[in-house]
Amino acid sequence: MTAAIYAFKHGADAVYVGLTEFSARAHARNFTLEQLGRLKGFAEKNGKRIYVAMNTVIRDCEMEQSARILTRLSFLEIDAILVQDTGLLHFIRRFFPHIRIHASTQMAVHNGSGVRHLKGLGIKRAILSRELSFDEIRAIREQNPDMELEVFIHGSLCYGFSGLCLASGIICGRSGNRGGCAQVCRTWFNGPKGKGYYFSCNDLQLAQEALRLKEIGIDALKIEGRMKSPEYTGMTVSLYRHIIDNAAADATGKDMCDAQVIFSRNPTPAFFNVPNGERMINREYPFHIGITAGKVIASEKQGFIMKTEQPIMVRDGLLFFRDGNPPEPVNFSVKGMLKGDKPSCCFAAPRSMKIKRYFLNKRVFSSVQGQGEYVYIESPSRPRKGDIIYKTSSHNLHWPAIKEGGIRTWKRPVDITVTLSDRQVMFASPPPKNPLADVIADIPISIELPINIEKSHKEVPFRDILGKVLGETGSFSFRPRKINLINNTSCKDDRIYIHPANLKKIKNKWYEYLQERYKSLTEEMLNRMLGTSSLPSAIEPDKSSRLHERQIMDNLPPRSGIIPRDADPVPFILDPENIAIESLPDAGGILFIPLHPIIFKDTKYLEGLLGFLKSHTRHTFAIGLNNIGHISWVNTLSALPHVSFFIDYGLYCANIRTFYFFMEHIPRLLFQYFWIEGSNADFAGLKARIGGYRIPLALIDKSFHPPLFISRACFVRHSLGSGCPKGCIKRFRYRLSQNKREFTLIVRDCMTYLF
Repeated sequence: MTAAIYAFKHGADAVYVGLTEFSARAHARNFTLEQLGRLKGFAEKNGKRIYVAMNTVIRDCEMEQSARILTRLSFLEIDAILVQDTGLLHFIRRFFPHIRIHASTQMAVHNGSGVRHLKGLGIKRAILSRELSFDEIRAIREQNPDMELEVFIHGSLCYGFSGLCLASGIICGRSGNRGGCAQVCRTWFNGPKGKGYYFSCNDLQLAQEALRLKEIGIDALKIEGRMKSPEYTGMTVSLYRHIIDNAAADATGKDMCDAQVIFSRNPTPAFFNVPNGERMINREYPFHIGITAGKVIASEKQGFIMKTEQPIMVRDGLLFFRDGNPPEPVNFSVKGMLKGDKPSCCFAAPRSMKIKRYFLNKRVFSSVQGQGEYVYIESPSRPRKGDIIYKTSSHNLHWPAIKEGGIRTWKRPVDITVTLSDRQVMFASPPPKNPLADVIADIPISIELPINIEKSHKEVPFRDILGKVLGETGSFSFRPRKINLINNTSCKDDRIYIHPANLKKIKNKWYEYLQERYKSLTEEMLNRMLGTSSLPSAIEPDKSSRLHERQIMDNLPPRSGIIPRDADPVPFILDPENIAIESLPDAGGILFIPLHPIIFKDTKYLEGLLGFLKSHTRHTFAIGLNNIGHISWVNTLSALPHVSFFIDYGLYCANIRTFYFFMEHIPRLLFQYFWIEGSNADFAGLKARIGGYRIPLALIDKSFHPPLFISRACFVRHSLGSGCPKGCIKRFRYRLSQNKREFTLIVRDCMTYLF
């Protein structure tokens, strides 16, 4: 809550927050629904927006819980919901069509095909993958001028593509697609250059570059911050607010330094300037490194002399590194500090001489200028002469927590029609938004209550009195938006009198009834939603599709059996223009072509695939779809009668709504692989619910070993620091290990795969 409020106060137009369930940051201090109601109150008052992240894979047994959360978010009129799961998308579009949907970066949207398909699904905004260059982002913008695009500009980077990483789930049993990422990429491995953090990325930092994104019409610039402190959040927002509003990155140095002191790794523009990336990896240290505070010019057991580059205060946190593989970090707090002129004599002083004596009687609490000063730091650990000292925390960068109780909870505005007669009053309001007309036929919620109407001695508009009383909502969840008065009494509107105590009593009864009716109607809708299958009618297959279906049903292949032989162990087609027909796996006379989930040059890839398929019309093919963008190609590919489709493991069919989604959108669908990280019990439960529908659900065999992650950062160029070798063949293989585990690392065409 505190971080969200500081983000708003320092210039954020919107915040995206996670709830305690279904958030891709399950270990963050996420929001309860009660806290979300308070934040909504603050946001509405200040003209801000809230986006809720439900950006995880949803298990089938969780659909009811997610539906209840969606009902609450609909009530709160949340500005948008971020999703990864296509089943959740299907459910929202069917039952909550008024809710805006944003495609999370967990969907791995990285090309024009993906954005185009999302728009057709009714999604309002796509949050693009962090691996894109500026030119690629601009091309997507030009191809999709009427779709909102959001781009990350600051924060942590994953080594692998978000939404496609299986490392944490397979190694630690904590799925990153369920919010439990154990950050395997931040841990050490034994590799070609010894022990090191081969996959630990530096932090994305785009300052002046943000203006280029604004110029080409990007709709939102996103700062990663759900695991960061309020101070970091506020300072980073302030930095980019200044850049955007003033069209310049000047006068932002202090904000940037302060934010980096609170948390930062080495900065990188990542792939923004060049598609193969810049300064991507820090193999020596994966954690918070802060900013350079200065350099050691002399050292002894009790402390050291440093020439400063940043202001230093007592109780600031400092860091230096001892030799090692990887280097050993030494963190400590400044206990005491002395200041003096340049101690030139220190350089010639014998080692036995106490260098601290040159600073006697000059004890200070902080350096003043911050740059070029000479200070003596009392330290329990001794750095060497020439070591770089990093500042990792600042004593004066701690902001007060926001008191949640001081933020008013948001109340839902409702139109209220008040009809008065001489002996009763009737209140009426519209029912909840409802796509199920057979449950609630748009009948208003109304109640009639007895009341005594008297003639007032003074002329006072009763509408004003009514508005004041109905505005006193207490603990109720509603407030009046528009009050319509219908006067059927014998008194004029300005001569109506109802005793204040009686008026307050009937107001409370009305709100109690409204709240109860909303709850019961919502529950009725929920039960109907969850009981309504919305199963699409089975697509009537043509003769060739019937043939394919019979072949598949008799010979449903294990996933390990459909790896292209010339790409092994990479389980996808890398280059469709150069497919060798004999390298394609065959199951029951059908040749399998699993598409690569990451395709930056999507037009070229599709043209190559079409060319290959059209030149081999005597064969029957099954195309494996692995990314949401692939679905946009289905209409084109299905025009070929010898082509059918299957849902590969990259599209995570984990619940019945996802199963329905693919049935609706993909003709000539042969089968779907079940979510690769799901349990056997989850599979059995989902298969039982699917029942006898003609599209089978297949469990991925244990012998299949998918990439733990796929990265655009070439291992040779970045992790080994070798740059691009002269005459590079773009094909490498390495062995890595960690504890008792062995890993194979493959580089193909500058992409990295870990197995």
